[in-house]
Amino acid sequence: MGDGYKPAGGPGFKPGCATAAVIGAPLVFFATGGAALGHCVPDSTCIPGWGLIAGAILIAALCGLAVGAAVNRLRRRD
Repeated sequence: MGDGYKPAGGPGFKPGCATAAVIGAPLVFFATGGAALGHCVPDSTCIPGWGLIAGAILIAALCGLAVGAAVNRLRRRD
């Protein structure tokens, strides 16, 4: 019999997802609030609401991927 079930993401999958959730939840919450309360003034440059939320999701995803990759790399050194 084999070693059992191994997730596709390796050992860094769970810490990466947890990090993305911990960082992403407040970011998306405040980005949504900022998008709902903020209004663009005509003839000025501003980030639309979907841009704030997409940026928050992108930051959370990148942080989660970075933590997952770091855990995987550190686990392989053992």
